[in-house]
Amino acid sequence: MSTAQASNGIITTVNVKSVAGTSGNKGAQWQLQGCRYPWSNPNRPDIVSSLWIEQADYPEQPGPGMYRVEIVMNGMINKQDGSMYDGSRYWMHKYKCLRLIEPVNNMDASPDFGAAVDGFESTNHDTFTGKPDTPSGPTGGNHQSPSASPYIKDELIVRQVAGYIAGGWVENQIIMPENFAEWLDHCYVTIMGYTQPSVTDDVSMPAMEVNEAPAAPVPAAPVVKEHHCEKHGVDYGPSKVPGHFEHQVTGSFSNGTTVAVCHEGSDGIYDQQGNPVEAIL
Repeated sequence: MSTAQASNGIITTVNVKSVAGTSGNKGAQWQLQGCRYPWSNPNRPDIVSSLWIEQADYPEQPGPGMYRVEIVMNGMINKQDGSMYDGSRYWMHKYKCLRLIEPVNNMDASPDFGAAVDGFESTNHDTFTGKPDTPSGPTGGNHQSPSASPYIKDELIVRQVAGYIAGGWVENQIIMPENFAEWLDHCYVTIMGYTQPSVTDDVSMPAMEVNEAPAAPVPAAPVVKEHHCEKHGVDYGPSKVPGHFEHQVTGSFSNGTTVAVCHEGSDGIYDQQGNPVEAIL
């Protein structure tokens, strides 16, 4: 069965290497790790990606293997220089899982690594012509193709590198954001100085849906004991005087006795007659 376009996404197959539990901003999730599609580069088995599904929708943990899924494109991946691919091939996109449909025994044969994506024009971004680079495909959400940047070549290079570093730093601070590619795509357009055409009013930065790490537990407040002697590390007991508390201290003292009394609220120790004494070390 070849890949088909569903009403909300693309129905295709994916080969999942492993599955792990994780947490997202909507609750517990399953992370499908090491995913490869029919269009994955056959010469680069090390290039893999992840998909996430909600544990509330799939209470039983899926196992590794091949599945039929419904996915949607969720932004484009970056080149090594920080710029984005033009989106003309399926492998140039990131994906979000809408449904894990069923296990399958075989992967779909198409679209393969070289298959073109409808609606995306293939451009050559690897060769600089001396003019500002103008992406020709959609750049996230429903935005239309942006216009040329006002920056010159050297300025574009600096802004590309800065944007790439900033994007990598942000990505390292969060856990598996579902729409990070769309968010990063919008930031890239802004950093590079591309302007969105006026045919659409939807030019606001997409809200970033972040899968936050679980909050660290708040340490419990220390228990403060009432009527406790910090100096000797014991609790006071009731005194012969109503409303007062004391405890005995044993040892050698200046008046020759071996038993003294420590009264709550007093800095010193006293003998049985109430005379102050000092411990002999």
